[in-house]
Amino acid sequence: MERKTEEVTRDDAQLLYDAFTASPIGIALENIEGQPFFVNPALCSMLGFSEEEMRTRHCVDFSPKEDAERDWTLFQQLRSGTIDHYQLEKRFFRRNGSLMWGRLSISLLNHTSPIVIAMVEDITDKKIAQEHAEALVTDMSRKLIEAQERERTLIARELHDEIFSNSVCWLLNSSNCNNNLKAFLNCKVKSGNCGHELRKSPSVSKAYHMNCTPLNWNISAWSPQLRVGAENLLNSAN
Repeated sequence: MERKTEEVTRDDAQLLYDAFTASPIGIALENIEGQPFFVNPALCSMLGFSEEEMRTRHCVDFSPKEDAERDWTLFQQLRSGTIDHYQLEKRFFRRNGSLMWGRLSISLLNHTSPIVIAMVEDITDKKIAQEHAEALVTDMSRKLIEAQERERTLIARELHDEIFSNSVCWLLNSSNCNNNLKAFLNCKVKSGNCGHELRKSPSVSKAYHMNCTPLNWNISAWSPQLRVGAENLLNSAN
């Protein structure tokens, strides 16, 4: 009976070993100090180290400092019994110096002596796709903001041009406008040089300041917004 039990135990151990060895997910068994004593082929292949090389390193040696510190903080909680497992995404050094993103899952197996089981899934492609998507969203957001700014600028210019053009039309029909100025304005309007181009003319700005002070802002054809805009325009020409 004892011999049969020993055979079953031996078979179970071999089955467990075969499962670890054949697993496509990287697996390492570590002591409570974080020192690996068994590493499966999948993890060796991921990082490019042999099992012997992996055994000579501490678990924190496989990651950049900031990632290693996050991992070790959680590992200390595992050792103290505060938690019995944890998971995090972190970077791992490959033998060739490149970095790999992995999802690390750690569990504590309380056996005769505590054993830490570490499982690593390669998520590098997922991380690259995620970073690309985030960069795309950021770029689209920037372009949207720029388009909105251009649209606001265009609307403001068109509104300003409309106010100015209406004001020019009023000025042409105003008794306060002398013949020379009327001739100048008519020439500009007929040539299509209205709006923001006409607004650049020092003569027009001066004429607004000198001749249009008594404008009748109660003209019914002008909306309140148009009157306010025209007033601001005249003030800016001062």
